[in-house]
This record gives sequence, structure tokens and C-alpha cells, in this order.
Amino acid sequence: MKMSLKKLLLVTVIGFWSLQASANNLGVEAGLNFSSISFTPTQAGLTGGTKFTGGVYYEMKVEDWFYFQPGLRFNGYSASASGSTASSNVLQVPLLGKAKFATGSMVTPFALAGLVPGFEISESQTNVTNPNNFKGFSLGLSFGGGAEFEVSPGVALLVSGRYTLGLLNQNNATTNPSVTSVKASGFELLVGGAFAL
Repeated sequence: MKMSLKKLLLVTVIGFWSLQASANNLGVEAGLNFSSISFTPTQAGLTGGTKFTGGVYYEMKVEDWFYFQPGLRFNGYSASASGSTASSNVLQVPLLGKAKFATGSMVTPFALAGLVPGFEISESQTNVTNPNNFKGFSLGLSFGGGAEFEVSPGVALLVSGRYTLGLLNQNNATTNPSVTSVKASGFELLVGGAFAL
């Protein structure tokens, strides 16, 4: 029975993929993340930092106006206060829904939202009493919008902005017991390209 269910799932996925293949796009984008890391209790004078963000995504058509957009993205977060700095580099897997609004022209506005699981790949602190502040897994809620500009059949340039709100407490209480909560958020400005497959 388990094997039959696995085969059915595989056939369903392959069939759905095949039906949608002509409407799929591969995209690449990069930009800046105006990030912040919030601590509880609040640290006086805490300011965020600007970090690089970039990655690739696969856009799959579900309806004429709606797309599912999973991706793989590198993102950085940082904050500083009173001569101390903390930063975290994260590999994220955005799982976004994307609505496109046809205008009958070369410009197509869109809105997107979804969850962004993340896996920390490195972190660094300067003048921090308790290092290793962050847990390895994070989860954010991302929402934003932008526009695609068709430059030739099957090729589009895009610009977008989105805000990702940290949902999970990332504080590592074992090494940093004086802090009760750590959350990373950021506003991203991105440019990129999309290519029909």
C-alpha cells in the first residue's frame, strides 16, 4: 500500500509539472537587505545594518494570475549597539505565492507573500559578552510587490521590494541566558531577471 501511494504521488507531481511546464519561469535576483535584529530586553542605541541578499527562484503557474514561487536565497542580517555588533548569514528557502496583474503592456505588476524558512550558515559578534546568540533555524513571514518588464519574448527584468518579519525566537538560551528573545527582520530591495522555460 505504501508503495502504491508513493507511485500515485510521483505520477501526480510529474503530471502537474508537465501540464504547467510551458508556464514556468526561472529567475535570479540580488540586492540589499536593510536588516535589523531585535533583542528582548531592548538594547539601548541598537541599529540595524545593510547586507547583501540574492538567490534564484522557480516560478510555477497555478492559475492565469497566480503562481507558486519556491526559491533558494542567501541573506544577511546585522545589528550594532554601543560598540558591539552581531551578524548572521542565512540560507533561506522562500515559499511564496505570487499574484500578477495583467495590464496589456510590457509592464506586469505583482504582489507576493509567504513563509521563509532559514538555516544559519555563519554568525559573528564583536565585543559581545556571550557569543553564539542564534539558533540554527529561523522562520519569517515575507510580503511585498514589484513589477516585471518584458524585454523580449520569454525574458523579463524585475524590480521588487519585500519585508520579511522574523516569527521565531532565535535566542540560544544556553549561551545567552540574559536575553529572552532574538528576532531578525529586514526590508529587501531587489533587481533581477526571469526566463521562460
